[in-house]
Amino acid sequence: MHTAKKNRLIGYNRNNSLILLLLFTLQVIFVSGQFNELSLNRKIINKRGYKEIVYVTDKTPIAKGKRSYHWYKSLGIHSSQNNYAGELLDGPYIKYYPGHQLAEKGYFTKGLKTALWTTWHQNGKVSSVMRWKNGRRSGKYIARDSLGSIVELGNYKKGFKNGKWILPLEGRTLYFKKGKLTKIDSTSNDSVQKKPSFFKGIFSKKEKIKEDSIQKDTVAQPNFFKRLFTKKDGKNKKQKQKPKNATIRKAQKSNPKTTKKEGFFKRLFRKKNKKTTKTNA
Repeated sequence: MHTAKKNRLIGYNRNNSLILLLLFTLQVIFVSGQFNELSLNRKIINKRGYKEIVYVTDKTPIAKGKRSYHWYKSLGIHSSQNNYAGELLDGPYIKYYPGHQLAEKGYFTKGLKTALWTTWHQNGKVSSVMRWKNGRRSGKYIARDSLGSIVELGNYKKGFKNGKWILPLEGRTLYFKKGKLTKIDSTSNDSVQKKPSFFKGIFSKKEKIKEDSIQKDTVAQPNFFKRLFTKKDGKNKKQKQKPKNATIRKAQKSNPKTTKKEGFFKRLFRKKNKKTTKTNA
């Protein structure tokens, strides 16, 4: 009985060991196959002391518009907008300075930049941090100088600069809309004069009309009698106005009779005086 149990246990252990060996060999084959594939797709480029390590793919997707594609051909990396003409970069990307210092690091998906991309100055300080989404810049962007001070700070939307961009070293704030500069504030003032919305514009117009009507009502209008006398005074003034012609003015001064008309009684007494003088003569 004891011998039978021992034989069963030995057989069970042998079977387990064989299964483990099979799994291990399969894993080695899979990893080696992956490694061979990666090693075949890996490209190392040395140009002017810079070293670039990239991975390429055999896939040939249809190119999308408004995007920059990066591809490998003739021992070099090329980029073109809206199309490509070589093996697309696919996988991690690393670039080194001549002194083996990190220069740039990121990730490609079928020729398009994706995820987080970081660049460094030669002294090891971070130069810029940028996110990419399907080959277009997206989200927050920060650029620094070799001392670590922020040079530029802003946001991208669908590959374009959008909103407020701050340049601390220059003391300026810029405003962008779909990549176009809309306003410059040299005093680095953050306040932006935004255009009022449609409804706000309507209500502001109504308020202005009300204010104008209130101002008109507050101004006291003359009553009927005042307007009547003012009209009369205006007519009298017009009648008393001196003639514009200089010759007429001179003639009036030389002939005072023409200037002033005598009254009815004065003329009557003058006629009587003339008759009495004639009779006396």
